[in-house]
Amino acid sequence: MRAGDSWDAFTGKLGFDYRTGAGHLLYVTASKGFKSGIFPSQNNVIASVGEATPPEKVWSYEAGAKTQWLDNRLRVNLALFLMDYEDLQLFRLDSALRLVTFTEDTTNQGAELEILAAPLDGLEIGVNAAYLKAEVDGGANDGAELPRAPESTLGGFVQYALPVPGGSLTLRADAKWTDDYRTELAYNTGAPAADAANARITAVDSFTMVDARVAWALEEHNLELALWGKNLADELYPTHIIPFLGNGFSIFGAPRTYGVSVSWKSR
Repeated sequence: MRAGDSWDAFTGKLGFDYRTGAGHLLYVTASKGFKSGIFPSQNNVIASVGEATPPEKVWSYEAGAKTQWLDNRLRVNLALFLMDYEDLQLFRLDSALRLVTFTEDTTNQGAELEILAAPLDGLEIGVNAAYLKAEVDGGANDGAELPRAPESTLGGFVQYALPVPGGSLTLRADAKWTDDYRTELAYNTGAPAADAANARITAVDSFTMVDARVAWALEEHNLELALWGKNLADELYPTHIIPFLGNGFSIFGAPRTYGVSVSWKSR
Protein backbone atom coordinates (compact mmCIF):
# COMPACT_ATOMS: atom_id res chain seq x y z
CA MET A 1 0.00 0.00 0.00
CA ARG A 2 1.26 3.48 -0.85
CA ALA A 3 0.55 6.53 1.30
CA GLY A 4 1.80 10.07 1.40
CA ASP A 5 1.24 13.39 3.03
CA SER A 6 2.95 16.74 3.44
CA TRP A 7 3.06 19.43 6.10
CA ASP A 8 4.33 22.96 6.38
CA ALA A 9 4.60 25.45 9.21
CA PHE A 10 5.97 28.86 10.02
CA THR A 11 8.37 28.72 12.97
CA GLY A 12 10.56 31.26 14.67
CA LYS A 13 11.88 32.74 17.87
CA LEU A 14 11.57 36.19 19.39
CA GLY A 15 13.58 37.34 22.37
CA PHE A 16 14.42 40.42 24.40
CA ASP A 17 17.20 40.86 26.92
CA TYR A 18 18.38 43.62 29.20
CA ARG A 19 21.72 43.96 30.97
CA THR A 20 21.63 45.92 34.22
CA GLY A 21 24.28 48.33 35.40
CA ALA A 22 25.64 45.59 37.69
CA GLY A 23 26.10 43.29 34.69
CA HIS A 24 23.13 40.99 35.32
CA LEU A 25 21.27 39.69 32.28
CA LEU A 26 17.46 39.56 32.22
CA TYR A 27 15.74 37.91 29.27
CA VAL A 28 12.44 36.66 27.88
CA THR A 29 11.86 34.52 24.78
CA ALA A 30 8.96 33.05 22.82
CA SER A 31 9.32 30.48 20.07
CA LYS A 32 7.24 28.17 17.92
CA GLY A 33 8.41 24.65 17.04
CA PHE A 34 7.19 22.05 14.59
CA LYS A 35 7.75 18.34 13.97
CA SER A 36 6.31 16.67 10.89
CA GLY A 37 3.70 13.94 11.06
CA ILE A 38 4.74 10.31 10.75
CA PHE A 39 3.36 7.05 9.42
CA PRO A 40 3.29 4.35 12.13
CA SER A 41 5.61 1.49 11.22
CA GLN A 42 3.51 -1.24 12.89
CA ASN A 43 -0.06 -0.24 12.13
CA ASN A 44 -2.09 -3.46 11.93
CA VAL A 45 -5.50 -1.87 11.45
CA ILE A 46 -6.23 -2.00 7.71
CA ALA A 47 -8.67 0.91 7.81
CA SER A 48 -6.00 3.28 9.13
CA VAL A 49 -2.78 1.93 7.60
CA GLY A 50 -2.44 4.94 5.31
CA GLU A 51 -3.27 7.53 7.95
CA ALA A 52 -0.42 9.62 9.28
CA THR A 53 0.04 10.71 12.87
CA PRO A 54 -0.58 14.49 12.99
CA PRO A 55 2.36 16.89 13.13
CA GLU A 56 3.58 18.09 16.51
CA LYS A 57 3.44 21.82 17.31
CA VAL A 58 4.68 23.68 20.36
CA TRP A 59 4.76 27.22 21.68
CA SER A 60 7.62 27.74 24.15
CA TYR A 61 8.05 30.65 26.54
CA GLU A 62 10.97 31.35 28.87
CA ALA A 63 11.94 34.15 31.20
CA GLY A 64 14.99 34.27 33.39
CA ALA A 65 18.04 35.95 34.80
CA LYS A 66 21.78 35.28 34.65
CA THR A 67 23.56 37.08 37.48
CA GLN A 68 27.08 37.49 38.88
CA TRP A 69 27.89 38.50 42.46
CA LEU A 70 30.84 39.01 44.83
CA ASP A 71 33.41 39.93 42.16
CA ASN A 72 32.15 37.10 39.94
CA ARG A 73 32.77 34.47 42.62
CA LEU A 74 29.05 33.68 42.79
CA ARG A 75 26.81 32.98 39.81
CA VAL A 76 23.04 32.57 40.17
CA ASN A 77 20.87 31.70 37.18
CA LEU A 78 17.09 31.31 37.23
CA ALA A 79 14.73 30.29 34.43
CA LEU A 80 10.94 29.91 34.27
CA PHE A 81 9.43 28.11 31.30
CA LEU A 82 6.16 27.01 29.72
CA MET A 83 5.77 24.65 26.75
CA ASP A 84 2.30 24.27 25.21
CA TYR A 85 2.16 21.22 22.90
CA GLU A 86 -0.47 20.41 20.33
CA ASP A 87 -0.40 16.74 19.26
CA LEU A 88 2.76 15.72 21.12
CA GLN A 89 3.79 12.43 19.50
CA LEU A 90 3.99 9.54 21.98
CA PHE A 91 4.60 5.80 21.70
CA ARG A 92 3.72 2.67 23.64
CA LEU A 93 3.63 -1.10 23.21
CA ASP A 94 0.25 -2.82 23.19
CA SER A 95 -0.46 -6.29 24.63
CA ALA A 96 0.78 -7.86 21.37
CA LEU A 97 4.09 -5.97 21.70
CA ARG A 98 3.23 -3.78 18.72
CA LEU A 99 4.39 -0.18 18.68
CA VAL A 100 1.40 2.15 18.92
CA THR A 101 1.77 5.82 17.97
CA PHE A 102 -0.63 8.40 19.37
CA THR A 103 -0.75 12.11 20.18
CA GLU A 104 -1.81 14.23 23.14
CA ASP A 105 -2.12 17.93 23.86
CA THR A 106 0.17 18.60 26.81
CA THR A 107 1.50 21.41 28.99
CA ASN A 108 5.01 21.45 30.46
CA GLN A 109 5.87 24.15 32.96
CA GLY A 110 8.53 24.59 35.57
CA ALA A 111 11.59 26.35 36.87
CA GLU A 112 15.34 25.78 36.98
CA LEU A 113 17.86 27.25 39.43
CA GLU A 114 21.64 27.06 39.09
CA ILE A 115 24.15 28.33 41.67
CA LEU A 116 27.91 28.21 41.13
CA ALA A 117 30.33 29.51 43.76
CA ALA A 118 34.12 29.84 43.86
CA PRO A 119 34.78 30.82 47.49
CA LEU A 120 38.50 29.96 47.35
CA ASP A 121 41.08 29.73 44.60
CA GLY A 122 40.78 26.28 43.07
CA LEU A 123 37.50 25.45 44.84
CA GLU A 124 34.17 25.32 42.99
CA ILE A 125 30.79 24.39 44.44
CA GLY A 126 27.68 24.01 42.31
CA VAL A 127 24.02 23.35 43.06
CA ASN A 128 21.17 22.97 40.59
CA ALA A 129 17.49 22.33 41.18
CA ALA A 130 14.54 21.91 38.85
CA TYR A 131 10.78 21.64 39.16
CA LEU A 132 8.64 20.27 36.32
CA LYS A 133 4.94 19.74 35.87
CA ALA A 134 4.31 17.90 32.60
CA GLU A 135 0.87 16.45 31.98
CA VAL A 136 -1.79 15.78 29.40
CA ASP A 137 -4.21 18.63 28.84
CA GLY A 138 -7.67 17.33 27.92
CA GLY A 139 -9.03 14.13 26.41
CA ALA A 140 -9.31 10.66 27.95
CA ASN A 141 -5.86 10.95 29.53
CA ASP A 142 -6.42 14.42 31.02
CA GLY A 143 -4.04 15.05 33.91
CA ALA A 144 -1.82 12.04 33.24
CA GLU A 145 1.89 12.64 33.88
CA LEU A 146 4.13 12.55 30.84
CA PRO A 147 6.74 9.78 30.70
CA ARG A 148 10.27 10.41 31.97
CA ALA A 149 9.30 13.72 33.54
CA PRO A 150 10.22 13.70 37.25
CA GLU A 151 8.59 16.53 39.15
CA SER A 152 11.80 17.47 40.99
CA THR A 153 15.52 17.01 40.56
CA LEU A 154 18.35 18.24 42.74
CA GLY A 155 22.06 18.01 42.05
CA GLY A 156 25.38 19.42 43.03
CA PHE A 157 29.13 19.06 42.84
CA VAL A 158 32.29 20.01 44.69
CA GLN A 159 35.59 20.36 42.83
CA TYR A 160 39.01 21.33 44.13
CA ALA A 161 42.10 21.78 41.99
CA LEU A 162 45.55 22.27 43.50
CA PRO A 163 49.01 22.54 42.00
CA VAL A 164 51.37 19.58 42.36
CA PRO A 165 54.85 18.97 40.94
CA GLY A 166 54.59 18.73 37.17
CA GLY A 167 50.97 19.77 36.90
CA SER A 168 47.74 19.82 38.92
CA LEU A 169 45.51 17.49 40.91
CA THR A 170 41.73 17.82 40.64
CA LEU A 171 39.27 16.16 43.01
CA ARG A 172 35.58 16.18 42.14
CA ALA A 173 32.39 14.65 43.54
CA ASP A 174 28.92 14.84 41.96
CA ALA A 175 25.50 13.86 43.28
CA LYS A 176 22.05 14.00 41.69
CA TRP A 177 18.68 13.08 43.17
CA THR A 178 15.81 12.30 40.79
CA ASP A 179 12.18 12.24 41.90
CA ASP A 180 9.95 9.32 41.02
CA TYR A 181 8.47 9.19 37.52
CA ARG A 182 7.00 6.83 34.94
CA THR A 183 8.64 5.41 31.85
CA GLU A 184 5.31 5.43 29.99
CA LEU A 185 2.22 7.60 30.00
CA ALA A 186 -0.39 6.32 32.47
CA TYR A 187 -2.89 6.15 29.63
CA ASN A 188 -6.58 5.34 29.70
CA THR A 189 -7.39 2.54 27.26
CA GLY A 190 -10.85 1.79 28.66
CA ALA A 191 -9.63 -1.27 30.58
CA PRO A 192 -9.18 0.05 34.17
CA ALA A 193 -7.50 -3.04 35.60
CA ALA A 194 -4.94 -3.26 32.82
CA ASP A 195 -4.34 0.51 32.91
CA ALA A 196 -3.74 0.41 36.68
CA ALA A 197 -1.31 -2.50 36.28
CA ASN A 198 0.64 -0.72 33.55
CA ALA A 199 0.78 2.47 35.63
CA ARG A 200 2.19 0.48 38.56
CA ILE A 201 4.69 -1.47 36.46
CA THR A 202 6.13 1.58 34.70
CA ALA A 203 6.68 3.57 37.92
CA VAL A 204 10.29 4.34 38.87
CA ASP A 205 11.08 5.22 42.48
CA SER A 206 13.27 8.20 43.29
CA PHE A 207 17.01 7.51 43.36
CA THR A 208 20.34 9.24 43.94
CA MET A 209 23.48 8.95 41.80
CA VAL A 210 26.88 9.69 43.32
CA ASP A 211 30.05 9.94 41.20
CA ALA A 212 33.64 10.87 42.05
CA ARG A 213 36.85 11.51 40.13
CA VAL A 214 40.51 12.22 40.92
CA ALA A 215 42.64 13.46 38.01
CA TRP A 216 46.37 14.18 37.83
CA ALA A 217 47.28 16.42 34.89
CA LEU A 218 50.90 16.43 33.69
CA GLU A 219 50.91 19.73 31.85
CA GLU A 220 54.36 19.36 30.27
CA HIS A 221 53.31 16.14 28.54
CA ASN A 222 49.63 17.04 27.93
CA LEU A 223 48.78 13.86 29.82
CA GLU A 224 46.03 13.18 32.34
CA LEU A 225 45.65 10.14 34.59
CA ALA A 226 42.27 9.74 36.29
CA LEU A 227 40.69 7.38 38.80
CA TRP A 228 36.91 7.50 38.78
CA GLY A 229 33.83 5.86 40.22
CA LYS A 230 30.21 6.03 39.08
CA ASN A 231 27.02 5.16 40.95
CA LEU A 232 29.04 4.78 44.14
CA ALA A 233 25.88 4.16 46.20
CA ASP A 234 25.14 1.20 43.88
CA GLU A 235 21.59 2.37 43.21
CA LEU A 236 19.33 -0.07 41.40
CA TYR A 237 17.15 1.83 38.94
CA PRO A 238 15.47 0.89 35.63
CA THR A 239 16.25 2.80 32.47
CA HIS A 240 13.54 1.08 30.40
CA ILE A 241 10.37 -0.76 31.43
CA ILE A 242 8.14 -2.57 28.94
CA PRO A 243 4.72 -3.49 30.42
CA PHE A 244 3.21 -6.73 29.14
CA LEU A 245 0.03 -8.44 30.38
CA GLY A 246 0.31 -7.19 33.94
CA ASN A 247 4.05 -7.75 34.18
CA GLY A 248 7.06 -5.89 32.90
CA PHE A 249 10.47 -6.30 31.33
CA SER A 250 13.12 -3.97 32.74
CA ILE A 251 16.57 -2.84 31.69
CA PHE A 252 18.60 -1.45 34.57
CA GLY A 253 21.27 1.21 34.76
CA ALA A 254 24.91 0.35 35.33
CA PRO A 255 25.80 -0.73 38.90
CA ARG A 256 28.68 0.68 40.94
CA THR A 257 31.55 1.05 38.47
CA TYR A 258 35.21 1.95 38.94
CA GLY A 259 37.84 2.72 36.35
CA VAL A 260 41.12 4.29 35.41
CA SER A 261 41.54 6.44 32.30
CA VAL A 262 44.50 7.93 30.53
CA SER A 263 44.12 10.78 28.05
CA TRP A 264 46.63 12.66 25.94
CA LYS A 265 46.20 15.78 23.83
CA SER A 266 48.48 16.80 21.02
CA ARG A 267 49.88 20.29 21.15
